[in-house]
Amino acid sequence: MAELIDIQSMISESIVKLGINIKKDSADRKTPDYFKRRLNTLEEYWREYEGNHDRITGEISQAHPYFGLKEFEKTLHAYEHVKALINQQYDALVTRSDKPIEQAKTPSKSTMSIVQSEEEETAAVAGPSSQNNSTHKTHTGTNSKADDLLRRQQANFKAFLRTTVNIDVEAISEKWEFEDVLKTLEARWKTIDTLHWEIESEIDENNETYNYMFDKYEKQFNSLKKAINKKMWSVVHRNKSTPQLEIPTFTGNYNQWVSFRDLFTEAIHNNPSLSNGQKMQYLKMETISLRVYSRHREDVPPGAGK
Repeated sequence: MAELIDIQSMISESIVKLGINIKKDSADRKTPDYFKRRLNTLEEYWREYEGNHDRITGEISQAHPYFGLKEFEKTLHAYEHVKALINQQYDALVTRSDKPIEQAKTPSKSTMSIVQSEEEETAAVAGPSSQNNSTHKTHTGTNSKADDLLRRQQANFKAFLRTTVNIDVEAISEKWEFEDVLKTLEARWKTIDTLHWEIESEIDENNETYNYMFDKYEKQFNSLKKAINKKMWSVVHRNKSTPQLEIPTFTGNYNQWVSFRDLFTEAIHNNPSLSNGQKMQYLKMETISLRVYSRHREDVPPGAGK
């Protein structure tokens, strides 16, 4: 859930950055298509943010800082501000325009905020990353190839997300488990990264939605990889640095029980690198037999070993 909250933070920052970039862009770049693409990008950000927010609301306490800091309300305000900015500048462009034919080809002022463009319909099939391709491919590649690459990458993103959701770093305790999880994670990311370089040569470099998606998952990959390596190093270091305690064999004599119990608990029972089966095997090795223990158990006075 912490990773999902981090994603929310990145989406919020992307919405704010989108508004800043619109203000910075020169007037000659701001065509009707420019505003249509920016609006589609903004709506894609907001749809993902809302979906994530619903998951967070159902899974964590309202006492969490995410709610206390009113992150949702702040992002909603930023979304509405950027949307108003887009519509305001678009309306100003239409008002200044002296080309009625071109105006007729663009959405009316009253429908600009809810129009479903052909690009957005394509994005619904191929994934959000394909929405900016159709107007830029005369010099960067064919639409069909770019769309196919983006559809494949969208599937890769989904597979990567399924993998990361199933990784609970805190629940892993053995070195081989860390290595196995890390191998799977790196294999998923290698597939994404390899295809990314091919996509870069086919789509417009200003495809904000795809760039945002790739950057988001790249940060998630690096963060999770770092957490796995850190925890794995901690476990390996602890196992290597922990002195090997010699546990005396328990013969059933109650006078030996307290010292045996304390040493066994410290060296074996609390060792996170050992499975329950291994711990049981050690217990059997360090006692003469369960039958001996059972025979002597009745001799243990009440309260002994407490």
